[in-house]
Amino acid sequence: DFAPNLFIMTWKRWVFGGLVVAYGVSLFALTWGMQGTMNSPDESANQFFAEQFSTTGSFVVEQEFYEASFGLLHPRSMTTFAGALLPGSFLGLPVLAGSFLKVFGEGAAFFVTPIFVILGLLAWRSTVKHLFGSERLANLSVFFLAIHPGFWYYGMRVMMHNAAFLACLMIGLWFFIAKPLRLHVHWVYLDALLGGLMLGIALFFRGSEVLWVIAMAGILLLIALFKKWIKWPFIIAAVFGIFLGLLPTLYFNAETFGDPVATGYTVTESLIEVTSGGAIEQRSLIATVLFPFGFHERVLLRNSWRYIFGLYPWISIFSLIGFVWFLTTKKDRKKNEWKMFTGAGVGISLWLVLMYASWVVHDNPDPNAITLANSYVRYWLPIFAIGSVFAAYTINQLWAKRSYYRSMMIGLILLCAFGLSVNLIWFGIDGVLETRQNLESYQVKRDIVLDLTETDAIIVVDYADKYLFPHREVVVPLRSEHTYSHLPALRELAPLYYYGITLPETDLVYLQEEKLIELGLTIEPIEEVFNETLYRIDYPR
Repeated sequence: DFAPNLFIMTWKRWVFGGLVVAYGVSLFALTWGMQGTMNSPDESANQFFAEQFSTTGSFVVEQEFYEASFGLLHPRSMTTFAGALLPGSFLGLPVLAGSFLKVFGEGAAFFVTPIFVILGLLAWRSTVKHLFGSERLANLSVFFLAIHPGFWYYGMRVMMHNAAFLACLMIGLWFFIAKPLRLHVHWVYLDALLGGLMLGIALFFRGSEVLWVIAMAGILLLIALFKKWIKWPFIIAAVFGIFLGLLPTLYFNAETFGDPVATGYTVTESLIEVTSGGAIEQRSLIATVLFPFGFHERVLLRNSWRYIFGLYPWISIFSLIGFVWFLTTKKDRKKNEWKMFTGAGVGISLWLVLMYASWVVHDNPDPNAITLANSYVRYWLPIFAIGSVFAAYTINQLWAKRSYYRSMMIGLILLCAFGLSVNLIWFGIDGVLETRQNLESYQVKRDIVLDLTETDAIIVVDYADKYLFPHREVVVPLRSEHTYSHLPALRELAPLYYYGITLPETDLVYLQEEKLIELGLTIEPIEEVFNETLYRIDYPR
């Protein structure tokens, strides 16, 4: 029987390896052939600063006209401070992507996220297997996470940090639970050190999640210590690992923003507080920590329903069924592993929902559009990872009593789930095909606008900054009293344009006769580019 069993094992490994490679290739669907054009200002900013870091080792880009332009010359997701252009977000992805770019050359920056995603999925499979002792549950868990439209889609958005953040958490958890090195090294606490290190690196990608990551890691480690599953040296090694992982964050924040705990977000907020002239709302510390975007019950419930359940019900419904099924299964409910996983999962999910669900975000020009590209999906990737285990629990329970017809039914369920996810990711609104078409149109628009404008021109935009910068200096947006008031100063610096949706005649007249005439400026259309138009803002002739 040895030869047939060996053949089956080899065949399974080849199939598994092929699936891993195919999944990894799919993660380049939004970058392959796109000449570096990105679909969001966050991605464009990360790409720009990765290239900056690869050549200079710094994120600080000095601005010659900082004071003369009143700090307005920057696209979204970037900010200006103390005479320099700075990142408006976290520095982990630009650092690693820039390092890859420096070492491996052009295009290498796009490999960071896919590599982490693949390693994260493999780690998640091993973690679930070691935690619950079921290979089938582990395989089903990684299947549901891999095909989850949110996780898969943001794995493709390779210059956004959310998928890599979750992948680092999963790899850290793998070191803590599976302890893969304990039998191969002399120091038995190396797994704890590396687990903590990966948690720190995860926060390098997304530092805003520091509270719940550190709190949950601390609680679980203390429970494990109390239960005598681990010893004090394990916790000490884990804490030291977290500290090591946080060192790059502290160092690069200090180098870039002048403060180890500052980020592009806090620098931006401080500028707003200084320049807005309005009263700053005073909120308690607890309210600021738990509800940084306020607490609005209806908004919270609506967003939670739409982006945790409604957008991909073929997965969320199995997660919900699995959770309820687990609660009613006395045997599993009493197991320590399930109790800790469920408690941690519920705690993390509640925290992330309370943190983000009350925030009204309009990532799409259509505020009613419910798509994968809306920010809530990427904020809640950890919830989807937790839900994948309960979705797998549902199928695993159905599979417990095997029969031909039940196996056929389960196979059909999994196939339908895969097909529905592919349909949403590739053919849905803001899906891969639509996004690729947009990226191609951005390239055409960019080339036309660059041909029509001087190399030193300043272009006021609403959304086109993500593909016009850094080829041209940009100001965002036009419809802002702050922007209007500084248009004369910007025109003194360089030729000035506005590029955006073609303005109706009434809007053009309003700008001409109400807003610009008092500034000593005029606006005239230069050329229509698809559904947008380039306008020159100049002195009256």
